[in-house]
Amino acid sequence: MKSYGFLFILVIAISLFGCVQTQNYQCPDGRRVDNPQNCFTNISTEQPSGTNLTVPSILPLSKSCPVTCDDNNVCTKDLCDSGTDYGCVHDLLDGDRLGCSGTIGTCQKQTCLKGTCSVQSIAPCCGNNICESSEDCSSCPNDCSCSSGEICAPDRKNSGKLGCYSVVCGDGYIDTGETSTTCCKDAGCSSNLICDANLNKCVKPVCQYECCQGDSYYQDKGCPQYYECNNTFKTCKALDSDNDALPDYKEVEIGSNLSNPDTDNDTVLDGYDAHPRYKYIDRQIDYTWWYKPGGNWISSQLSLSINISEDVIGSYELIPKGFDVKPIIYMNDTHLDEIAGRLDRGLDKSGYSNADKIMAVIAFSRSFDYDSEKVIWSESNPVPDWSNFPMETIVKKQGLCADSAVMATALLVRMEVDAVYLVSNGSCYLNSPGHAIVGIADTDGFTLYGTERYAVYKNKKYYYVDATSSNFAGNIIYASTSLTDFGTTFCTSNFFVPYD
Repeated sequence: MKSYGFLFILVIAISLFGCVQTQNYQCPDGRRVDNPQNCFTNISTEQPSGTNLTVPSILPLSKSCPVTCDDNNVCTKDLCDSGTDYGCVHDLLDGDRLGCSGTIGTCQKQTCLKGTCSVQSIAPCCGNNICESSEDCSSCPNDCSCSSGEICAPDRKNSGKLGCYSVVCGDGYIDTGETSTTCCKDAGCSSNLICDANLNKCVKPVCQYECCQGDSYYQDKGCPQYYECNNTFKTCKALDSDNDALPDYKEVEIGSNLSNPDTDNDTVLDGYDAHPRYKYIDRQIDYTWWYKPGGNWISSQLSLSINISEDVIGSYELIPKGFDVKPIIYMNDTHLDEIAGRLDRGLDKSGYSNADKIMAVIAFSRSFDYDSEKVIWSESNPVPDWSNFPMETIVKKQGLCADSAVMATALLVRMEVDAVYLVSNGSCYLNSPGHAIVGIADTDGFTLYGTERYAVYKNKKYYYVDATSSNFAGNIIYASTSLTDFGTTFCTSNFFVPYD
């Protein structure tokens, strides 16, 4: 029993000091074991009564490594050598090893970690639902997706760290959905239109002229107050609401009535009135002239006095005139109407016949001086006006042949005489520019000898009557006037025609 006790103590002692992995012991039966205890496996411990059990001796062998140290773990390094005292040592490995490497799904791989083959996440990795620093919306849209209203544009300035860019109209990029209608600041405009950045709308270019109204190319551009746009020339034209030749802005400036063409009711339009707001002083003008009525040898003196405002007189110089004398002859002039009426009534009162009244008006015209200053004209110094207004000639008491003929014709027409203005197509005499006279169709009271000269106009004979007393050179031709002057003129030209 003591022998068995010793054996158990030995076994326990061996157990406490750990198992020895090498087969360094040989049992009595010749087996090699790594643990002496194993020598007693399958040995019967029953002995006859009174018999002492003898423990066979166990002999140690020389140390050597086992046949294999492989622990079937690819993540360990199996070693056995003198350095390990011939025991198997398994070093724990990290990293990829044959049998524990490679990806095994999205963003995962096998690798050894402290001796264990484990699954590790790959980072950075597109597809792990994590937007990593090396990723953006372009390289990995699954992980770095953009928010609503953003597009992926990492190459654009001001894009976020994910490469996402908030689309803004006017950033200089034409993005999806941006057209000339929705964002002309980026997409531009078609045709001649330009983009108004404030309105974000394609509009016509700004008018480059004074004004544009309803223009197919430019935006509308109005004129200042009291002006209107002339679309043909694209210029601002001053308004004249009452057509008095004085612009509205000027009427507002001086205080005249822009709705009344004659603010002071002096018969002069405000635009030609030196004092449009009030009536100015009148001037009295007296006339005397001589005429031989009824073929008498003795001339009778006729006279006329008129009172006319200085503003009226001045207005005739301001009103524009042209070469067409018909508007001048038939113009609306209350002062001329008054003078014609006074002549008609006065001559009637004096017992003058129709023929004498006609020639008395011609004598009135012949009493005026020839305008020697106005007659000096050339291509470099043209005549200021082809003809004065009738009242202008009357007030000045002078004029050219055209002025006298226009005035006489205008008076006779107002006295209901069939009279026309005649002008010569040819020269009257050497270096003469032509001549103007009056044509009279009324022959009642005139004695016709067949030598009278006339022009045919609208199937009527209009007999020549000279309304000026002087020729082109200023020489007095008609010292007196009578009925015998009917159908005559000092001008030798026979080519007088109505100015129609």
